[in-house]
Amino acid sequence: MKMPCNMDCLNCIFPDCINDKVRPEYASNKWENKTHEQKAHYNLWKKQRREDALKNGLCGTCWKKPLYRNYCQCYECYMRRKRWEREHKQTPISVIRKMNGYCQSCNSPAVSGYKYCEKHLALARAAFLKGSMAAKEKRLEKRSNTKK
Repeated sequence: MKMPCNMDCLNCIFPDCINDKVRPEYASNKWENKTHEQKAHYNLWKKQRREDALKNGLCGTCWKKPLYRNYCQCYECYMRRKRWEREHKQTPISVIRKMNGYCQSCNSPAVSGYKYCEKHLALARAAFLKGSMAAKEKRLEKRSNTKK
């Protein structure tokens, strides 16, 4: 941690400071001390800088290296984000509901053998029939166009 006083340890004003380490009660959190306008200005600057970096083909996170594939990040930032997502991955609520026998769309008990309650099962069946009818009509229309 960098010393907030920027002095050498021999002339340090903090009594517990040893080798550039300041105890948490002496360290100040710079972000919490900022006003709402200052935070908004910083966030706007950061957003604008990210957009400029992406326009120039640079990483939107570190603003230094070229983009990786079609992502908005370089390879190192992309891998760092993926690693963090793997470590902090949470089980989705729909999976928890399914494991406990509840509908994936609401907290009602699911129909046995299905992942939805009666209400949402009827809606899913209607959507499926509507989609299959539309696909069937497209196939018939395509066949009639090819015969002409």
